Amino acid sequence: MKLARMTMVAFMRRLAYRALGRLPFRVKLLVNRAVNSTFLVGMLGVVRNSAGEVLVLRHTYRPSVPYGVPSGWLKRGESLPNALRREIAEETGFDVEFIRVLSVESCERPTRLDVWLEYAFRGGKFRASAEVSEARFYPVDALPPLLPAQREFLASLRRYDVPASRGRDYSVGCCPRP
Repeated sequence: MKLARMTMVAFMRRLAYRALGRLPFRVKLLVNRAVNSTFLVGMLGVVRNSAGEVLVLRHTYRPSVPYGVPSGWLKRGESLPNALRREIAEETGFDVEFIRVLSVESCERPTRLDVWLEYAFRGGKFRASAEVSEARFYPVDALPPLLPAQREFLASLRRYDVPASRGRDYSVGCCPRP
């Protein structure tokens, strides 16, 4: 009896997948969005100047620990490299060039994926915004107080740092260079 029930469940599941396979793409997309979890994708940037220093911003919305690396949320339809480039330009006026994906981490509160991206500073004049009041490059060993997760990531990056020219380019296939 139990085997027959499991076989019936497997048969019904197979039938549902076949029916779903015949639906138009947009309907499949709606079904997928209805039955699957959604979560945020956070982007954090390690922006380096020609001296190897890291860009740190003073955020206006974090009074207890105002300093942090450039960051933002991925918006629907954006690629990772372009999304953080847009955030940096909007918040600082700086132009940056995507180098590589450094790390992808699963986080809680809120449930999200954090993607660490490396950029090279290409220029621009700092322009304060509603979110950022100051931008400055710091040597990696002389950073101001940062959020614990950012401090720990930059410390681990310093220990295992590999120049972009010798590191693996994880952008191939998943995050093409714009």
